[in-house]
Amino acid sequence: MRKSKTALLRIFLLMILAYHLILCAVTFLPAETAKQASHLFFGMEIAADSQIVYMSRLFGMYAAIFGISMGIAAIDPPRYRLLLIFGGILFFARAINNIMMIEYLRSVFHMPLVRIWQCIITLVIFGTSLFVLLPEKE
Repeated sequence: MRKSKTALLRIFLLMILAYHLILCAVTFLPAETAKQASHLFFGMEIAADSQIVYMSRLFGMYAAIFGISMGIAAIDPPRYRLLLIFGGILFFARAINNIMMIEYLRSVFHMPLVRIWQCIITLVIFGTSLFVLLPEKE
């Protein structure tokens, strides 16, 4: 059971790694392409100006670093248990932030409410999954 749980955790962490690296890569695409990707994946309408290009690339680097940290944790989950706890906390913090910003996301980014809740639920599922799959202390 423990080996299958660890294998499942590793696969999950590699999926988190891949998603966040892709998210980072999108921020380095031409502004109009990144704008279209934001609309496709998140339902956001973003004005592609020079300020948002800078901020999105900064966000992309943070996303990549988070993804890489989850990829490192996939190498030896028990050894990187604390990193997994921080990852789970970050997912919950992002969900709480989105809940607190629902009206802002709707008015500024014109995000449909259903897309906002899809993001929130996904973040909660990811955070919960990290804690459920968290390896025992060695």
